[in-house]
Amino acid sequence: SLKDHMDSGKSQTIFDAICDLVANDEFTEAQNDFFETNCQKFQDDDENPHEYKQIYEEFLLIIERYIESKVKEEQGVSEEDLNAFYEDFKTNFKSYQEQNSDVVDTLFGIIDFFKFKGQMLDMKKGMIDKSAAERAKDKDADSAIEASGDTDFEAAFWPVFKEDYTAKKGQ
Repeated sequence: SLKDHMDSGKSQTIFDAICDLVANDEFTEAQNDFFETNCQKFQDDDENPHEYKQIYEEFLLIIERYIESKVKEEQGVSEEDLNAFYEDFKTNFKSYQEQNSDVVDTLFGIIDFFKFKGQMLDMKKGMIDKSAAERAKDKDADSAIEASGDTDFEAAFWPVFKEDYTAKKGQ
């Protein structure tokens, strides 16, 4: 029907907006900040204490609010439009994946607890490696890195976070 077609047009607009957001530096920085703040609490074992779930739920809420507020603000969509998009996304998952598998993978990465825990542990390891490396370095090397504006942290974390992303892009 025409109404369904209009709804899917809105859903498409929302998906395009989410694609732009997920690729945005601000989104990445917000995620990095959250991981940096919380990663020390995670241990690499089979235990998943309640605290992990609380941190994970907080993360989901932040990401969801960020995406929703940006999409509502920039696209002028309503809560109903957004809920219709979520339903459409579930129903027509394959067609969204065909359009932009990277973003779909990122969204599923966000809603997969074990992937989240893995990212936390990678972040923690990256920060430990970084602080050890910095202690070993002399001042000249540190100031050269600062001058280049490239942080070890980004270099270590981003590839891990987007492993699916680059693997698919490189095919």
